Amino acid sequence: MLVGLWLLSQVTVTTSRLEVVRDIVIVGAGLGSTFPLYLTAVQTALPRNFLGVASSQVQFWRQIGGTMGTAVLGSVLAQRLPVHVREQVANLHLPPQLTQAFSSGGSNPQTLFDPAQIAARRAQASGLGPQGAATFDQVLHAIRAGLATTLHEIFLYAAAVLILALIASVFLKDVPLRGRQPAREEDTPAAVA
Repeated sequence: MLVGLWLLSQVTVTTSRLEVVRDIVIVGAGLGSTFPLYLTAVQTALPRNFLGVASSQVQFWRQIGGTMGTAVLGSVLAQRLPVHVREQVANLHLPPQLTQAFSSGGSNPQTLFDPAQIAARRAQASGLGPQGAATFDQVLHAIRAGLATTLHEIFLYAAAVLILALIASVFLKDVPLRGRQPAREEDTPAAVA
């Protein structure tokens, strides 16, 4: 999973979709393999009569962790994306009238990926003069570069949290797996047995 997050942090504007899918599959395979392992570790460490509670607690805290992680990383994205976009667009050194023309309009980030919206905005930019469409393409590339820079940071933050989880996993108490035993044997006192 760490390898997948690191690969996702290396995504740029020119990265192909196939590479991104590969990286996401690596993250999913790493995350998916931990689910049964942690569940088994928790169930093995507890008496049989607490297995239902333990299983539900593992699922509950997994859901809470996913929700909290998404919220925290989403807020980092919302806070850092405008900063990086402004930096990238400022590096273009556009005249003020073009900056105002490109900053007006919708602020929906999905317009960066919708071909119909991009074509409409490019046609609107062409009305600004001969360099309008070329400048629009530069601004669009700068915005996407700002998004890539922000995602780079977010995936590195997620990898840092994952490293902490890995360290905590290494220090888990080693509990051997129990064999199959009838439930009555476990519940009878040692003196009677």
